[in-house]
Amino acid sequence: YITNNLSSQANDLRMTGEETISSVEVAKSQFDEGRYSECLGTLTDMSNNSALNIKIQLNMVLCSYLKKGSEHDLEWLLDNLYTIEGKMNKDSEEEEVDEVEKAVLLYNIALVHFQTKNFDKAVVILEKLFKLIEPLEECLVYKICFLLVECYLSTYQTEGAAIVVYYLDKQMAAKSSDSEIHKARMHQYKTRLFAQQKCLKACKREIKNVLSVSGTTASSLFLKSEFEYLRNNFKKSCKLLNSAPKSCPSKEHIPTLYYNNFGCMHFKMKKYNLGVLYLSQALEANTKAVKAAPPGCNSTMYSINHHYQILYNYGIVLLHAGQPKAAFNCLSQAATVYSRNPRLWLRIAECSIGVVKQSQENEQIQNCKSSTVKAIVGSGIYRKTILNTKLPKSS
Repeated sequence: YITNNLSSQANDLRMTGEETISSVEVAKSQFDEGRYSECLGTLTDMSNNSALNIKIQLNMVLCSYLKKGSEHDLEWLLDNLYTIEGKMNKDSEEEEVDEVEKAVLLYNIALVHFQTKNFDKAVVILEKLFKLIEPLEECLVYKICFLLVECYLSTYQTEGAAIVVYYLDKQMAAKSSDSEIHKARMHQYKTRLFAQQKCLKACKREIKNVLSVSGTTASSLFLKSEFEYLRNNFKKSCKLLNSAPKSCPSKEHIPTLYYNNFGCMHFKMKKYNLGVLYLSQALEANTKAVKAAPPGCNSTMYSINHHYQILYNYGIVLLHAGQPKAAFNCLSQAATVYSRNPRLWLRIAECSIGVVKQSQENEQIQNCKSSTVKAIVGSGIYRKTILNTKLPKSS
């Protein structure tokens, strides 16, 4: 996910001699091949070049985070990226040029925010980059657009996602040389967008495109299962979920998604207690997946973590299952991530009303019991309850 700016450094260094150009090319090759420790060494040797010191620092930070056995986490990475941004702001004079020059840095900051589920902060940065997208490298343009669409879809902002998808569609139509990976990804984004917009005809068309390009992968079968779920065809949706492969190239934890989707399906069938059961299993599976993430793979741990998404679903099902207090606890935690979702706040309000209503009902039952029972005498097997001979009119 994390990108570097070594390719742009090669252009900046054309006036500084063949030796420096060669070093940049070697460093870029090492980074692309995943040899981050070697790349860090090459960059350290180049760090004496003051003209490129800031850009070299950026790449050194990325390599330090990505190298094997690194103890640095995403919080450390984010702190260092913001430190570098502060240095770049001091050195720059023209704001417009500055934003273009530090596009790679801003993209990486947005990516870290996305990985840590701070979608709002990521969207603010990516929307700024989207306005300055024309002069950027094509590879970086695609990364910015794909990440922005992902953020919009993750926070159910379909209007924003539709604008970016339309832009990408135009770009790909103008260039027939785009890779199959980009095309497959676009079809998946369109499917998810149309599903959120409840445009079932368009969604069905895009699912066919996804299956023709990607084949019967876990992600394509899950998308098709969601389409059948939206059509209330639960039997077929269950069949598709059960037929999905148990592993996924994107490192997604399939059991987590499986239980979550089954919980949503039983909620739609109004089998709320079964929905609660499946979603509790989804939370357990998610916790196990996060704990089982390999050490040093901090970004992998965040990417497979669907805790807040499951909590949102869990809270909704608990509310319908007559447990508003438990639902309130789940939804209030989910609000830290999905604060822009108006339905979430509506459900939290329903939970609050439900809790008050339950407490009032319990109080009425207690009052009714106290007016019915006159006294209790004796103990143990000789304990007796004496009832009032005249009950109050309210009972």
